Amino acid sequence: MERCRLQMRTQPIMSNQLTALPQTFKTALDRLGKIARLFLLAALAVCALPSRARDSDWIMPREAADPPEWGLTGGMMFGIYPGSLSGHGTGGPRGLLRIWCPTRRNGSYSLITFIAIEPVAQGRAKGFSELERSSLDNKIGKQISAPESASVRVLPSGEEELKIKLQIERFSNGAHVYLFVTQRNDHPDEIRFSIHREADSAPLKECTLTATWGNFTRSRQLWLKDEVIDSREVYKDYHGNQFAPDLKIPLSRLSRLPNGDAIAGITTNERNPAAVYPVSDSKHFHYGGAPVTQYWKKPHKRIDDSLCVRVNGRFVYWSTRQQVPGGIAFENFEMREPFYEGQAFVFGVTTMRPDQLGLVPPRDDHGKSK
Repeated sequence: MERCRLQMRTQPIMSNQLTALPQTFKTALDRLGKIARLFLLAALAVCALPSRARDSDWIMPREAADPPEWGLTGGMMFGIYPGSLSGHGTGGPRGLLRIWCPTRRNGSYSLITFIAIEPVAQGRAKGFSELERSSLDNKIGKQISAPESASVRVLPSGEEELKIKLQIERFSNGAHVYLFVTQRNDHPDEIRFSIHREADSAPLKECTLTATWGNFTRSRQLWLKDEVIDSREVYKDYHGNQFAPDLKIPLSRLSRLPNGDAIAGITTNERNPAAVYPVSDSKHFHYGGAPVTQYWKKPHKRIDDSLCVRVNGRFVYWSTRQQVPGGIAFENFEMREPFYEGQAFVFGVTTMRPDQLGLVPPRDDHGKSK
């Protein structure tokens, strides 16, 4: 595993370094007075300083045998099958992106959720990246690969950005897409997706990226504009073994950040989720981290009324009859809109409270948070 450091270090030019300067420049300096020389050297030192020093620690595969995992040390990490971050097992089903964050008490990482790719071809059924069989090996889960190494560039602002292209195997409905995933060191808790259609793809109606495992962190609160929806209220009459019905939230009910981005988030209602073990004497389904806010953002440059948030819920964990402790939780969490080439969404996970992200809690008649 490669730890790729981009370091920019610049030292002031001192008088004893003049011997390294070109002869014509030294001659010009010799003709100046002592004070003038000091002013010139100070000006050169200021010009040599960078706008901001950088010492970022990016994680990415270096050798073919390295696990397909990327991210920033101390920030969000993401990966594809068979990446597990721990080095044990395969990290979950094939066809899903893994999202890990340092939410444990000792600063170590915990799995937070998975991201599935669900394209809808015109006139055809939705595709499911983790449920469809591969046409390459007939195993469950579409193959996701990184055909090229990740790149890290320095932006004009001086910040750093990691970028990786992820190719997804062609879906049964004819959809064929790829993603660019980017992460910046000034936003270590989030990643940006841009979605693209391959030349041989069927025309697309939608291509949704959905966070699939809300009940792992038992996320029961959906944060919108001046309202928080509780899954236990929405689905109070649902006690089945399948997905509870979809709940769609229009743009008009989503929070907007000062820059115009639309945002929605989900959180647990528990103060200490790590203390809860869904299966007695087992770590199965156990989330060992602190409470987190998971959120989707839609960049403001292209937002219209077609944008919505969709959630559903589960009373029991996927493919089991094991009840979710504390009651039904939201499961899938996504932003949706009609497909267009290069459409972008941002997914984030943070231990910050929702109100610190701009998700304002509802107020009572006296202006106090409810």
